[in-house]
Amino acid sequence: MDHQSELHRLRQAIALARQSTHASSIGDLQSLLEQLGLKHPYALAIEQIEELMSVPAFAHGGEGSFASVSESEFVYRISGIRKIIGFTDWYRPFRLRNDDDIWNELRSAFDGHEWLRLDAYARGSLSGPRGFTWWTDLDVLSTNIICGAHSMGLPNDWVSKYSLILRCPIAAIPGRDLRVPTVLDAFDSEIFHATIDAESPTSGIAVSLDGADPLSTGAHEFVLLDVDVKQIEFQPILIDRSIRDRHLVDLDANFRVRLQKYYEG
Repeated sequence: MDHQSELHRLRQAIALARQSTHASSIGDLQSLLEQLGLKHPYALAIEQIEELMSVPAFAHGGEGSFASVSESEFVYRISGIRKIIGFTDWYRPFRLRNDDDIWNELRSAFDGHEWLRLDAYARGSLSGPRGFTWWTDLDVLSTNIICGAHSMGLPNDWVSKYSLILRCPIAAIPGRDLRVPTVLDAFDSEIFHATIDAESPTSGIAVSLDGADPLSTGAHEFVLLDVDVKQIEFQPILIDRSIRDRHLVDLDANFRVRLQKYYEG
């Protein structure tokens, strides 16, 4: 059975039921997938991503309703170091050095500090390929790091060995830049809980990957438009195999069956 195609079919039906205002754009993206001979958008080549970017609602994400955070001073993000280098004006350590060397230099600088300032290593803004990044108000450092990732809807294979834990103060984020994630933001992601527009949500809700069946809802999640690196602090965290093996959740066929049951519920 093609689990990814079935997940996509379920996700499309949920999207139309919960966020019908995006029906036209969802239809455009589905038509484009069919033109490309694709049954789902979960394993796209670079050229196929470029084709989807021809749909404005996909290319320029982060246009959901305004979000708010009530119980945290910060929002947090787990990111592989290479993504931070690629989506900021990174200037030191030299971006063409390998990840081992860059991470080790950051780790050495981190010793004796609680947090490092991102603007000591990068300029400009942190963004993403579609103009936004994903964040949560869950303090991922207050729990086992891999379990925190699972609460954010991140399986083990989406978490980089050389990671940075980012935090940004809520007070530093312009109100218009923190948004509730939409089905368009997550169109190419297998794991996403679509909120119901009619309920006027103030945040997204991640799918928690922890625990036995059935899967359940997890941490609050948000998309954040371009954010000034001067407002971001980080900690370098090594998430190696010894940490991952404590709790394995990989995006494989068995997990996709669990995810299918979640969407069907």
